[in-house]
Amino acid sequence: MANFCAKTMPYRGLGSGIPRVLAEDSRVEFIDSKEGNQFTVRISRPLTAVEAGSNTDSAVSRDEKAVSKKGLAASKEQMLLAFCVEPKPLSEICKHLGLKDRYKVKKKYIDPLLNKSLRMTEPESPNSPTQKYVTI
Repeated sequence: MANFCAKTMPYRGLGSGIPRVLAEDSRVEFIDSKEGNQFTVRISRPLTAVEAGSNTDSAVSRDEKAVSKKGLAASKEQMLLAFCVEPKPLSEICKHLGLKDRYKVKKKYIDPLLNKSLRMTEPESPNSPTQKYVTI
């Protein structure tokens, strides 16, 4: 099957793809059942209005999780803005937020705030190794 897919689909590299799925913050749950000798991937989808009415308890718990996730992102943004009162490089911002993936920090937290409440110290060269970010 892998041989067939390699010829018919665009090549994206070999591997499980799990890190890429986790990086997207999607609603994916990985279940490793050693007793049953199986690995299950559960992908949640948004509930429709009809399903939400019949599954009120599960809908509420999912909504609470979504709200807490949004609250966590908002608090990280607030931490970022408070930390960048003076110009800070991306590496220091990552350490301060307790996150390791520089790309994800830039994509998820810095890029949405740029030119709104955060600015680059070197806007003419955004990929500069000496680039720093400061609160406006």
